Amino acid sequence: MRLDPIDIRARAEVVVNPGDDDRDREEREAAGYRVLVRYRDPDATLAQEAANRLMEAIVEQSRQFNTQQISRIADNLQQLRSQVGLELQQAERALEQYVRQQAPAVQAAQEGDVLSAITGGEAQQRQIQLSIAGIDAQLRSLQARLGLTPDQAYASSALSADPIVANLRAQIYQTESQLQVLAPDLRPEHPTMIQLRNQQQAYEQLLQQRVSEVVGGDRQAAPLRNSSQIRQDSSLDPARQQLANTLVNLQTQRDTLTQQLATLQQAEGQLRQQYASLPNRQLQQARLQQNVALKQNSFNQIEARLADVTLAEKETVGSLVVLQTVQTELAVAESPSGAAILLVGGFVGLLVGGGLVLLLDSLDATFHTLTDLQTALRQQEIPVLGLLPLLPDRVAPERTRSELPIAPSDSPYP
Repeated sequence: MRLDPIDIRARAEVVVNPGDDDRDREEREAAGYRVLVRYRDPDATLAQEAANRLMEAIVEQSRQFNTQQISRIADNLQQLRSQVGLELQQAERALEQYVRQQAPAVQAAQEGDVLSAITGGEAQQRQIQLSIAGIDAQLRSLQARLGLTPDQAYASSALSADPIVANLRAQIYQTESQLQVLAPDLRPEHPTMIQLRNQQQAYEQLLQQRVSEVVGGDRQAAPLRNSSQIRQDSSLDPARQQLANTLVNLQTQRDTLTQQLATLQQAEGQLRQQYASLPNRQLQQARLQQNVALKQNSFNQIEARLADVTLAEKETVGSLVVLQTVQTELAVAESPSGAAILLVGGFVGLLVGGGLVLLLDSLDATFHTLTDLQTALRQQEIPVLGLLPLLPDRVAPERTRSELPIAPSDSPYP
């Protein structure tokens, strides 16, 4: 329309909610915002077109503002979706890791496997305890018959079954028999007696070494004190040797059952601890699942809202619509007051009078001062030879003739 923005600003008027003072707050909120656009111009067609353009610009500005707002909301939703998506991934990883570690135990406890294992372990423990009690009764009976502990019975059975020990025992017995036969006839210092005692001592040392080899170097299984005790413990008859073997076997069975009982008790303690921690594990798993569900729900809501905002961004319209077409009306000009007319007239008269004075002064060719004359001559490049003063016709009585600016009589310029 090629209108000056300054003229548009001066002639246009935009009023928001005209007449709000006449309505209460609830009525204003129910009616919404209203915008009144006015444009004043002497040309009615131009005023109507300008008003239409202004309303279209206001509506377009409203649409652009709504678009910017929706774009900001979309950007915020994009950032929020990234953050919630990261939190969702972390929650899912935490749940997955917990399920991998605790799911078998939780499932076994839920299906009753843990409780069945505890019950079965208790039954096995009772059976083992009964077996141990029966073995203890047999051990006491055999110990009473043999007069030996299980360790001593093991050592005696091993020594009695060893042929070297039996040979050494026989040689020692033979040597002792010779000493008893020769003791009444020979003195202890006799070489034969000394030789027999040396043989007996050597046999006893060999017997001690063989016993150490059979039952162990430290002889903790059978603490034998001397050779006579060794010969006595190593001379079990077959019946007693069988009882000794039975005693050793029963002791071995008891040790095995005792170890099994300790293992079952330890396993039962672990199962009971696992069964006791089942509610906490289920609660923790439920919390993790609930956290994942909440994060997933939030993420889905953000996704749905982002889709709505994206669609709304493409279909954005302004918040303002034209309710009424432009109407033209003749505005009554306001007549100025008398004082304003006088002031404006006086100011205009001063301006006009001053302009006329300057104009007439510039058109007058008369020289009024010596300065004006000298200036005009200089402009025409006319040299000035001298100035003739103005002489008065009468001389004042107080001044003499010699004081008058008159050239002397002998001057070349009369």
